[in-house]
Amino acid sequence: MVRLIILEFLPILLEGLQSRTVEGKKIVFDGPLAISGSAESLFTLLHNVTEFSGFNNLNTTNVTSMNNMFGNMTSLTNLDLSTMDNRNVLV
Repeated sequence: MVRLIILEFLPILLEGLQSRTVEGKKIVFDGPLAISGSAESLFTLLHNVTEFSGFNNLNTTNVTSMNNMFGNMTSLTNLDLSTMDNRNVLV
């Protein structure tokens, strides 16, 4: 398993460079991370990623859009979003 440190990886995604190749198969949120505003298409097109771990560390209380957040992730095998707070999500 290759662990990606999301704090280093997130700016690449936010710049709209989703077409870059991700070497790891798993994204691990191993510490607290807060996202505010739109998370639209945040992980879109990360074709090699098969799973996420540690969503309990991801604070999404202030996220307003999760539209297509995991779109076209063709290798994703399991996605447990039960710990994500989506009370402010409109789309």
